[in-house]
Amino acid sequence: YMTRIRRVSQLLWSALLPKRDQLIAQIHRLDYRSEEVKYVRTTIERDARAEYGGIIERLRSAEGVKQSILGHEAQELQKDIHRIGDLIQQFNALVSGEVTEPSIFYTRVQVLSENLEYLIAKPFKGKRRADETLTSCYSGN
Repeated sequence: YMTRIRRVSQLLWSALLPKRDQLIAQIHRLDYRSEEVKYVRTTIERDARAEYGGIIERLRSAEGVKQSILGHEAQELQKDIHRIGDLIQQFNALVSGEVTEPSIFYTRVQVLSENLEYLIAKPFKGKRRADETLTSCYSGN
């Protein structure tokens, strides 16, 4: 009985406990490595967010510029539409017989003709601007 106890005790203290210590040390190394991997991932993630955050900010800025340009062009077109409407009303007033004095009539016809010629000759940008994509604006075009 004692021989077996000594043999088991010897195996336990000489072989199994050192192995347990090695396993514990390996767990500590793995824990350390796990923390190191988390740190590297956090660093890469932070760098990626910073980079993509910059891209997103540039995209938003480009959109803001584009929206501003489109808004301004829409306002200018709306002004021209109102001017055309005003000229139509002026013309209708002239032909309705409201103005009976010939000198006033000729003066108003002259002003109306000048405004008509101005609006007809005034160029507008057409489809080009409205059809540009945000990508072209973002890329600097």
